[in-house]
Amino acid sequence: MAKPSKCLATVAFEAGRFSIAGLSATASVQAFVDFNKRALEEIRGCLWLELKANNDLFDVGQELMSDPAIPEVEEAEELLRAISRADIRNGAHLKKLTLSERQVFGLALKILRYRARGGKFTSTKQMHFARSIIDHSKAQPYFEATTKAFNAAYHIVLIDAPGANCQPIDDIPFDCFSGKTKRGKQAIRSVRLQKNRKGGEAVPGKLKEDTTETQFYVETKGTSERPSGIVVIEIWKKLSEGMREKSGPTSERLWLWRVAGNPNVETALVSMSSDRWPAFTQRHVSNPIFGGLPLTRQMIRTTVRNARSDARDLDFVVEMARMGHAVPRTSFEYLSEGAVRASLASKIREFLDVWEATSVLNIEDAAVRLGVPSGDLFRRAQLGLENGLSFAAVNLTEPLDAEEDHSSLLSPGAQVLRVTLASLLRLELARRALRQQFSEMLNANPLRLIRTWIPWLAIVEGFCEKLEQTRFRLQLKRARVTVDEKLQSGEMRIPLLW
Repeated sequence: MAKPSKCLATVAFEAGRFSIAGLSATASVQAFVDFNKRALEEIRGCLWLELKANNDLFDVGQELMSDPAIPEVEEAEELLRAISRADIRNGAHLKKLTLSERQVFGLALKILRYRARGGKFTSTKQMHFARSIIDHSKAQPYFEATTKAFNAAYHIVLIDAPGANCQPIDDIPFDCFSGKTKRGKQAIRSVRLQKNRKGGEAVPGKLKEDTTETQFYVETKGTSERPSGIVVIEIWKKLSEGMREKSGPTSERLWLWRVAGNPNVETALVSMSSDRWPAFTQRHVSNPIFGGLPLTRQMIRTTVRNARSDARDLDFVVEMARMGHAVPRTSFEYLSEGAVRASLASKIREFLDVWEATSVLNIEDAAVRLGVPSGDLFRRAQLGLENGLSFAAVNLTEPLDAEEDHSSLLSPGAQVLRVTLASLLRLELARRALRQQFSEMLNANPLRLIRTWIPWLAIVEGFCEKLEQTRFRLQLKRARVTVDEKLQSGEMRIPLLW
């Protein structure tokens, strides 16, 4: 099975760039979530600045080239007769032309744009003139999208699409918006460009034939400093308009690119992972949050999933549905070890909450002291009584609904922990066995780990956490020392779980 992917917080933690030292379990989980959110926003912000830089220069270029005093490329040769190649080499041509410095710059951009689009009427003299003003790589953002802008727009949409991976982003058509905006979200079409034929061999298909269409949703709300993914798509369409033909792949597909100075427009996206994304991370190697970390595009999706899940909300069924996975194992691969530990911390907190709610003398009084709505606290107490925590109830003032089945999910023997040396030894052995099981099954069998053992580990850890806050904490500490000694001497063994 594939190794579970890592999120940005995990990578930063392993690199010593993110610390949770001194934090409680719950605070550590929240710090993990907050770092992922902050790192995603930092990456998105850097991507936006690169796209914005291209967009700003594009607007300037359109204004410069729209000056009616600047001749068209076909007519520029007549204007350039007033200068020689020697004038161009010596820089004397600017004084001899009947254009302002701004208009000279606009003419150079016109010539280079014309040449980039495959124009055939540019002379050698025109090209020498244009390149004496600005080279092609610097001129490109004034009239079309650069590969930097291509990378930026693509990955902003990837970050903004909840649960989306690279494939549906790759397959977005130019006509990508579906229906009207609903509840602040816009549906984006994704058209699969391949189909399976006889023998299961994938054969490239035409965009308008033999295709499968899916949708994902992107929020429309944004600001000038943080525009939405919808605005980013519109900007990208504007920047890439000059590279599109009236028909064919470049008119049908959203993503396309051209290397400066090359008239060929490409629609293949293989270079995105091999060239564009690595080049972006290299440009931002000094970034204080993500610079220098070994980031892959896969980590974006993992980070989005972890950033959207807080310490009390890691429901794998919900995540499966949102990510479009058929089996939980696939969803697990997009949730880092830190997120699984967040699930464990959430279950421990839930266990202690229902225990606390079950043991209070008076629901209303406890609700005031804890700052919890009495209705919520009552529901916690009911949940605790239904799941074997009746041993903690000192005085139940609210009866259970007689019409509901409240049979315990735990056996009578498992519902009560009488604090003795023997019971504490068994508790510590159970804790160690479950922790060992967690480490061994995290990659080997995550589905069974989530389904079977994390709830039990939460209960055992919850018991231990509760005991550490009572007068039994010293007895628990002595029991742990005894277990260490007996394990080393061979008198005890860690129970085998499966």
